[in-house]
Amino acid sequence: MTRFLKAFPIALIPFLFVACGGGGGGGANAIDLPGDDSRLVSDLTPEEATALCAQAIEAGQSIMGNGGFMCVAQGLGMEQAGFGDCEEMAAECLAESENNSASISEECAGAFDDLVDCTATVAELEDCLNEQNGILADAIGPYSDISCDSDPAILQELESMGEPEEPACMGEIEAKCPGLTKDDDAPPNDGPPSLPEPPE
Repeated sequence: MTRFLKAFPIALIPFLFVACGGGGGGGANAIDLPGDDSRLVSDLTPEEATALCAQAIEAGQSIMGNGGFMCVAQGLGMEQAGFGDCEEMAAECLAESENNSASISEECAGAFDDLVDCTATVAELEDCLNEQNGILADAIGPYSDISCDSDPAILQELESMGEPEEPACMGEIEAKCPGLTKDDDAPPNDGPPSLPEPPE
């Protein structure tokens, strides 16, 4: 999916070492474009489409701790598996994320093209994205203070969570906004790098 509709597969955090861009904290109601929300999304200017995209990315990053949540979870899992020190690996993960992540302006360069055929209103898209972020925030909230000193049992709890459910509104948004479900042309580069899998 495109930049607007990215989901965060919680079950993959500690054991598959996949990375997701993002932040831990607020963000569940952060998507609110200035102007008339009754407009069709397809009527947004390129600048407005880019601003909406930026808000969507920043909201997701805020919820996921700007990379910290993912990197600490990865480091804690690797330390438990006997492959190094959690704090060192988390710091390295964050540093590589900062060096390698695309800027929001780069991520949102194609936002206008994604939205040009969208028949949803701005309010419908904002509300659905905020609902999606609210579901994620509720799932992540109890674990937002994860650290390298956390009880390793937290990893099993995260694994058992599964992927947060998609809000019911998302199917309608995808139908009204076909550009949101196409794959980006560029490979994703918006979060902490994947760590190598432990050897057999």
